[in-house]
Amino acid sequence: MVEEALDCFNSAGIVLGGAIPDWQDRLNGPLDLTVSLDGRRVAATEQGATLLQTEDFLAWLSIRAADMGLPPVTGTVIISGARIGPILLGGAREATASAGSVTVGASFSVVA
Repeated sequence: MVEEALDCFNSAGIVLGGAIPDWQDRLNGPLDLTVSLDGRRVAATEQGATLLQTEDFLAWLSIRAADMGLPPVTGTVIISGARIGPILLGGAREATASAGSVTVGASFSVVA
């Protein structure tokens, strides 16, 4: 059975808004995320690595891939993971996530 879920498996997107000067520093620790579906807050435990841990992993991965004859090249896409695991939508049509003063949202519809 296929369930609709809020996840970051497809993280392509554009976020419009004011600049966040210290965005890189914010990624080095927990973001204290809050997630809501149709206005109701849901549990969203952060599991992701810090920016520094992700950089270390990518360096390790590049070396191992090159050792196996598969070095990363221009256009290589590496999915490093999400800060939260999948959250079942349960029929919700709008989601918002906040970290500090920054909030993003998305609307969903089902296409048969």
